[in-house]
Amino acid sequence: MMRLITSEFLRQLAEMRKFAFNLIFANLSLITLFYWLLTQMSGFENKSLTFFMLFCWYFATHAITHPSFFIEDEIYDRTVVSLLQSDIGLFSCLLIKIVIQILIDLVKSIPLFIILFALFREQLTLSPAFLASGLILSLLVVSGLYGLGMALSSFIFISNKISHFASLLAYFSLFYSVLIVENKNLWFLNILLPFDNLRNLLSAFTVKSFALLSVQFLIYWLVAYVLFNFMQKKALKRGNLFDV
Repeated sequence: MMRLITSEFLRQLAEMRKFAFNLIFANLSLITLFYWLLTQMSGFENKSLTFFMLFCWYFATHAITHPSFFIEDEIYDRTVVSLLQSDIGLFSCLLIKIVIQILIDLVKSIPLFIILFALFREQLTLSPAFLASGLILSLLVVSGLYGLGMALSSFIFISNKISHFASLLAYFSLFYSVLIVENKNLWFLNILLPFDNLRNLLSAFTVKSFALLSVQFLIYWLVAYVLFNFMQKKALKRGNLFDV
């Protein structure tokens, strides 16, 4: 499996080089957005916290949306049934794609956040301990959100509209969750998404917040596994995998 992940990762890196010009402008648009958010919309006293929350959100958008895109690609390429009948299975195949996507996002994010750090270096206090804890917690959050993305993607088996909802949720979370400014009015987002607990943990570690974050992680993946298998079986019985 590691050989498969490595070869696919290298293949996608080669693809990225072909579209380097597009990636440069995509990163420039994100730099503009993040720069504006850090200077105009930050509700945190500690700008370092906002910086790290944006870093997490960068990965979280793909965590929520890409599992749906992965399944759509398999369905439109007419390979989904072959994967369902293979030894590895569709769910495991998507897990491999998720690992590769995280690695690709890491490569793409490095120049973006290096530039942002250079622009705000006098206002950021990123100690080694803060960086280490932030990276570990962000990995937990992003891994959990891929579970949420997998749960949403299961509806692709019966409707091809769910990817639009997933994209909306990803961007909605940036402006209306506690990602940039604390918003207690939208409490349901604080329950659905893990950013509130991440923000609390980055501000001051507490056992309660870490426990809640861990529970969210487990719930995401439990729901994803159960819902994915249920929808998959339902689609097979209805025979509509090629018509969603």
